[in-house]
Amino acid sequence: MRDRQGYRGDIAVLCAQLAAGATLRDAVAAADMSDRTARRRLKDPDVQAMLQRLTDERSSAVTAELVTLGRKAVATLAAVMDDPLAGENAKLRAAQAVLTLTIRYQEHSVERRLVALEEEHLEQQRVRARLEQFFGDES
Repeated sequence: MRDRQGYRGDIAVLCAQLAAGATLRDAVAAADMSDRTARRRLKDPDVQAMLQRLTDERSSAVTAELVTLGRKAVATLAAVMDDPLAGENAKLRAAQAVLTLTIRYQEHSVERRLVALEEEHLEQQRVRARLEQFFGDES
């Protein structure tokens, strides 16, 4: 089968398979194209954009599932900590898990904010350099 640009195989299938984690060998088989054709097509910016979009969508879906499971996990840890029949060892492990996850989440949150601030700072430096170039360095 040929696509609109005359290429054999199905590039959408190739990208979907790769975004789902398939090996290139498995993806080209599913897309009915040769390895060489797939590698050539994957150099195309439009194909790269399609693959990136599909990968981002897949990542967002997995993240949403993990958030849901995370809520259940936190509820389970809370239940263990509150259970009068749970042993002290189980309560201690649950408390350690909660604290460890809280610290990791906070570190990730701080890291994201730091990256955003660094990007904003770089943009401000670029704007300042352009303004100085336009007006001349009057300082």
